Amino acid sequence: MTNAFRILVALSCAAGCTTGFAARSSARRSVAAEQLAADLGARGLRVVYANPIEHAFFAVGGSVYTIEGEDLQVFVYPTESAAAGDASRIASSGGTVGTAAIGWIAPPHIFRKRSMIVIYLGSNARTRGELSAELGNQIAGAD
Repeated sequence: MTNAFRILVALSCAAGCTTGFAARSSARRSVAAEQLAADLGARGLRVVYANPIEHAFFAVGGSVYTIEGEDLQVFVYPTESAAAGDASRIASSGGTVGTAAIGWIAPPHIFRKRSMIVIYLGSNARTRGELSAELGNQIAGAD
């Protein structure tokens, strides 16, 4: 077996293993995010999946939903302590995470419940109230 062939096989295996792990992690996140969407739907809110999202300042990828026409970003971590670690780096204003300054498209309202960080970008009072009822008080963001 040539060195080039060994490298190709190793790279193929690494890519396959990474893809498999990412798919399993993504499926786990997706189930929890979908459950939150269903719970919010049961509260009378219109919640629709939009697309996946990645933020460099969070350790995990997330899912974007529209909730009553505004953005809801849901990040599900493998453990509560991992979510708490990222949450601890969020400034009370929601304008920075660690050293990253963020220009949100709307006022941020950031919640954490167990292993989940949820960011609502909007100003609908009813939506904020239902999110608070479901997730508890916001940990950061606009008042």
